[in-house]
Amino acid sequence: MSMLELVNSNYVDLCKRLRMDPQSWDKYIKNELLTKKELVELLNYRGSFEDLWEGFPQGLPGTALNAICLYGIVRENGLKNVLETGVANGFYTSFILSAVIENGGQLTSIDISDHEHIGRYVPYKTSPNWTLVKGISSLDYLKDKVPHKYDLCCHDSLHTRDHMHEELEVFKQCDLSTNRFFVFFDDQNSQDFWEYCFNVNWQSKNGYSYQMAEGRYCSIKGHLGGFLKYTKNMIV
Repeated sequence: MSMLELVNSNYVDLCKRLRMDPQSWDKYIKNELLTKKELVELLNYRGSFEDLWEGFPQGLPGTALNAICLYGIVRENGLKNVLETGVANGFYTSFILSAVIENGGQLTSIDISDHEHIGRYVPYKTSPNWTLVKGISSLDYLKDKVPHKYDLCCHDSLHTRDHMHEELEVFKQCDLSTNRFFVFFDDQNSQDFWEYCFNVNWQSKNGYSYQMAEGRYCSIKGHLGGFLKYTKNMIV
């Protein structure tokens, strides 16, 4: 089975878990993302470079699976205000930003490092749809921005349970007029993060129901990040 066939299988699983249309694969991945030369080149590079650390000096990039799923979620749901914590070389950033541009939205990316290579592989560096904030921690940046209006928050920064918990608490503080928002965690299995979340109910938000998709529920066990879709409960 090819890489794309494996990704497609997991994408269908993701759609089922998050109540999305699995036909969005053809519309947004097959007929859109895979026609973008700059994104296909990144996918090929991610799968072919010989020296991992030489190709990505700021840390290894995320998986093609998560990158493609993030693109599909942004496009399928028309998300326009996206937050990303942790940029490194900009692998995930490239896919999120491309989808945000298609939606006419804005991506804000935060990285604690101010290294010149932060976001080095992003092909849309000059886009007015992208704000890159370097040299500050995500929590320091966000502390005066709660409640916020982000409809997707993506974590790929410090992968410790405490930090991920603090980010999740901030991510959940969406403006209450927002009926639906999404959260993504890369490397979410660090320190058994989700297991701990479920034990203490960290993933819940008052007034919202949620659906979840992550590796345990999908075809490639452990390789899919953690995706949460929150939907505001409507009072009838």
